[in-house]
Amino acid sequence: MLHAIDPMRVPFHPSPFGKCCGKYALTWLAIATTLASCGERVGDTTRARSDAPNILLITVDTLRADHVGAWGYERNTSPSMDAFAAKSIVFERAYAPAPWTMPSVASLHTGLYPSAHTIQRPRAALPEEVVTIAEILQSEGWSTASVTSNSLLAERFGYGQGFDFYDTGDAIDHAYISTPGVTKTAKDFLADFSTSDKPFFLSVLYFDPHYDWLSHDKGFAAESAGRLDGGETIHELRDMAKEGAGLATAELALLRDRYDEEIRFTDDGIGDLLAELEKLGLAKNTVVLFTADHGEEFMEHGWLGHTRFLYDGMIHVPLAIFDPRTSAAPPQRISQPVSTVSVTPTIVELAGLDEGKYEFGERSLAPLVRGSKDFPFGLVFSEVNFKAAQKGNEEKEAHFKAVIDGTTKFIRVPGKPIFEAYDTSVDPQEQDNLMSGPEAGALRLKYNPHIANWTKTQVERAYEPRTVIYTDQDLERMRDLGYLDSAAD
Repeated sequence: MLHAIDPMRVPFHPSPFGKCCGKYALTWLAIATTLASCGERVGDTTRARSDAPNILLITVDTLRADHVGAWGYERNTSPSMDAFAAKSIVFERAYAPAPWTMPSVASLHTGLYPSAHTIQRPRAALPEEVVTIAEILQSEGWSTASVTSNSLLAERFGYGQGFDFYDTGDAIDHAYISTPGVTKTAKDFLADFSTSDKPFFLSVLYFDPHYDWLSHDKGFAAESAGRLDGGETIHELRDMAKEGAGLATAELALLRDRYDEEIRFTDDGIGDLLAELEKLGLAKNTVVLFTADHGEEFMEHGWLGHTRFLYDGMIHVPLAIFDPRTSAAPPQRISQPVSTVSVTPTIVELAGLDEGKYEFGERSLAPLVRGSKDFPFGLVFSEVNFKAAQKGNEEKEAHFKAVIDGTTKFIRVPGKPIFEAYDTSVDPQEQDNLMSGPEAGALRLKYNPHIANWTKTQVERAYEPRTVIYTDQDLERMRDLGYLDSAAD
């Protein structure tokens, strides 16, 4: 049974692995279901649900780990996420490869760092030659669908590669409350998939914790504080932060409280979606991965929002994986740092496919999900190479690379003698720069070569960059989301 979605919202984006004609995704799913039920080959392989898992990837936009209960937050922002984490492999120190949506989501879906897949700044698009997790699974017989509510992830920017369905019907604007619509659409997809013998890959991205920070009557946020009543734009807030004494303590607390209400509201949608998975009888064979694309800062380092820096507030994100098929690994918490670049290779391996066929930027975490006690943890990297799509936005420009080694984070500006280093075990807020102390020379000698070698590897494997022409609407959305000021080209 197919659900009633306007087919114009979900144009079919065929995979280069197995192209098939079809005007709309709705038509394609009907054809694919029919062929699968007749035992025909769809793509390269037809797989029955009995010998391959379903995959559900849940990503929350702008969710920093330390505002989630399972990652140590004292406020009840995330009961559904916490309940899921309680039965999962929880990665306490997962890091996003970039501090904003476009490069980080591309990395989640390709297993490549931003400098390799080349989406690092506005007007970039994913090169068609880059292989996505949706393309890999589609070519192996999975039905694939995505529900996203962030307009920066439009299909024309390459994010639809490999998806039979790519629904952006709730990617409207930053002031739109999208969680209910995303949840409903995702549940409709689950209902459709439950009638087929084919395994499915469903990627769901929730947007609401992103600015605007709205109140949802969760009991965390007051109506106003100081000069703020909730109607300020992100640009007005940043201007207030730069003027005089900046944002007062009570004003910053109100912004954090509204952010927490957004998280709690989104958590309700995630709980509803996971309950539907159980209700439809799909949970027993569905691997679920939960993560975020990046975090958010509230003036801890002089900035409100994200994109600008590689501090933990912007790149430390939740990551939890639950595979119902294995009893080898009980719920556990992993304290060593890992990268969300590992998500794609992990999915490939958990799906029973050959990870070695692909050149990913990080190793699969599947051995940990299966209970391995001998996992080769290594260095983790993050980067930002942001330059705005318009002139006059120099404040937004950011160029940093970071390496995380255990509890040490080393940050540098490429091509300049600007360095930072922090011991996050004793300085989780990253306020005490070790490069101002006696160990500065040793840190520079140790970590500069790591960043240099890693950068060389990314450049060698990088794809030819692809760009798109931004419309006036694209630029306006970038301004509304806080990535651009109002300057003209």
